[in-house]
Amino acid sequence: MFSAGDYAAFDFQTNYLLHMLGFIGLTDAELIRIEGTVLGPDGAKAAIAHTETAVQNLLAKRA
Repeated sequence: MFSAGDYAAFDFQTNYLLHMLGFIGLTDAELIRIEGTVLGPDGAKAAIAHTETAVQNLLAKRA
């Protein structure tokens, strides 16, 4: 898990991705993280469910 906790400092991809998207003019980007998929079957199911909810919320907000 890189969004918070001990490993948050190692998440260099997020800032890089947002920087590169901004460089090409995409400044209204929202990230949806998929974390915890390696924590076994229950962790993967929870991660997928959380991601599906986040996508639905984003789509509802954009509609």
